[in-house]
Amino acid sequence: VLFEQINEENLLSIQNKILDKIDFWLPFIEIHNIELLTTDKEQSIKTNEIRVKILFNLKQDPNTLDSVSIHIVILMNHHLV
Repeated sequence: VLFEQINEENLLSIQNKILDKIDFWLPFIEIHNIELLTTDKEQSIKTNEIRVKILFNLKQDPNTLDSVSIHIVILMNHHLV
């Protein structure tokens, strides 16, 4: 996924992979929302960048929500040595 084009199909794939891994590795976490933002949806995001925001809670404490944001940037270097 890292070297794929940023399009709706791949964004959905990223979201599904996040959900699968959280279910496997963090089964005590309940996901409320995953938001994937790209330059198409927000002007402050650069090309080749995806921002992932996950809204979640611990299953044992459903009234307390928290979130985490992750910025993924693919740097392209055209001057390889």
